[in-house]
Amino acid sequence: MNYVVWGNGSVSARLWNAIRSDDWAIPHVSLSSLGEIVVWARPDEFPPRNMQTSKGLRALGYNVRIGV
Repeated sequence: MNYVVWGNGSVSARLWNAIRSDDWAIPHVSLSSLGEIVVWARPDEFPPRNMQTSKGLRALGYNVRIGV
């Protein structure tokens, strides 16, 4: 988990490794779960976004796409 959240290189590469690589894969943990962990651990760099936050942003007047 430390590798995914804080490791070297791009987050996208680390996420991919964590679901596909024999060296880094975490059994029974999905890409979506890992992505959530990264955004909640590093919100200044990766603001949390999901359907609920998108709806909240839309309600505040921001032009965001929902359900894409």
